Amino acid sequence: MAPALKLLLTTTIAVIATVGMAEQQPSIRLATTNAPIHLDGHLDEPAWANATEVTLVQQSPHPGLATPFITTMRVIADHNKLYFGFTCADPEPKKIPIHTMQRDGDMYGDDSVAIVLDTFGDQRSGYFFRVNAVGGVNGQQFLQ
Repeated sequence: MAPALKLLLTTTIAVIATVGMAEQQPSIRLATTNAPIHLDGHLDEPAWANATEVTLVQQSPHPGLATPFITTMRVIADHNKLYFGFTCADPEPKKIPIHTMQRDGDMYGDDSVAIVLDTFGDQRSGYFFRVNAVGGVNGQQFLQ
């Protein structure tokens, strides 16, 4: 395993979502794989079945409360990559309001999921990635 990945895997992984994060951060058992993971929107590779599933809660408008529809996350690593898989259940996905598909656009009000990686282990600096229901992406590094 690459040293950078070892560092990343030993850091705190905080998971936030606009359908997002509880007061207590869940414990996540990292599943590993040597088999390829296909980025196709389907969590059908065998490694996903071995990954711990974490149920997420709201970040907005009611932080810490259950989401109206269940949203779960799993994490897999291979020899040099981390994969985050989300299952966002909504009985009427065509009715999900979307405000942007622009990269790094304003996703305020969009249903989205986000990941914060505390790669420095200081609970103040790291990387933030967010994606909305139609694939709009927002990412940034933050330092304090």
